[in-house]
Amino acid sequence: MPRLSAQDKIELLKKARAAAQAVKEEIERQNQNEIDPDAVAQREPALQRAIIEIQDADEKVDDLEASQLSVQVDDSDLDRLTRLAADLDAKIASNALLNLGVESLTTVLNGVANVKSALG
Repeated sequence: MPRLSAQDKIELLKKARAAAQAVKEEIERQNQNEIDPDAVAQREPALQRAIIEIQDADEKVDDLEASQLSVQVDDSDLDRLTRLAADLDAKIASNALLNLGVESLTTVLNGVANVKSALG
């Protein structure tokens, strides 16, 4: 069996969504015409399944359509983004070293304060 393309899958999902929508609309029509609470309650699970199928199909179509998008970035923008990433990495490393230095100094000062208070 041949593999389906993303576009083929999208078309099948749209058909499945339309079928679930038709089921939902038919159940809602029956619920309006036949207002017996027991009959409405009996149809509720099928109605909920149809609603879930519609939502699932919509999500899958959105995901497949998004997977078909491509973004083109020219070389100058890519170089700029690479430099920005390198600058960000350097600043993160610098801040980490600064934080380590402050933590070490705080530990030493706390130790000195403890010794001072122990000596009276």
